Amino acid sequence: MDTSKQYITMCDCEEMQNHKWEDGDFLIYKRDFQNSDIYHNWCISKGDNDIYRRGNGGNEYVVNEIGAIWLPRQDELQEMIKETHSNRLTSLVSFLYNILNEVESCLEDGCDECKEEEKYWRSFNTFEQLWLAYVMKEKYNKTWDKDKWI
Repeated sequence: MDTSKQYITMCDCEEMQNHKWEDGDFLIYKRDFQNSDIYHNWCISKGDNDIYRRGNGGNEYVVNEIGAIWLPRQDELQEMIKETHSNRLTSLVSFLYNILNEVESCLEDGCDECKEEEKYWRSFNTFEQLWLAYVMKEKYNKTWDKDKWI
C-alpha cells in the first residue's frame, strides 16, 4: 500500500474523498501527514452509526471524519472504472501499451508532445499512483501536475 506523501496528496481531492468509507478502507489524518508523523489506520465499521479506526497498537478509536484522507487500494481504483472497462487490468495495460508504442514511434520523429506524454506516465512511482492517474484521466479527464489535478 502506497503511503508516500505524493500518493496522499494525489488522493486528497474531491473526486476521491466523496467515497463512503467501508470496512478495510485505509485512512490517514491530515494533521499526522503534515507533521510527517504518518499514522496509518484501517477503518472498520462497528454498529449502525459508528466507525472506528484500529491504531498501530490494536486499540480502537472513534473516527473523526474531519481531516481524514481516504487512500484507495489498487482493487478499489480498478473498481471505479468497471462501468466503462469490463476487464479493468487489461484496460490499464492496453492503455499504457498503446501510449508507449505511440510515444516510441513518435519519439523517432522528435515530437516534444510525445516526450511529455511519456515523461508524465513514467513519473508515477507506484502502481497505486499509476492507477489513480489512469482513473482520474478516464473518469474525470484530469491530469496530475505534481501538486493538484487539473
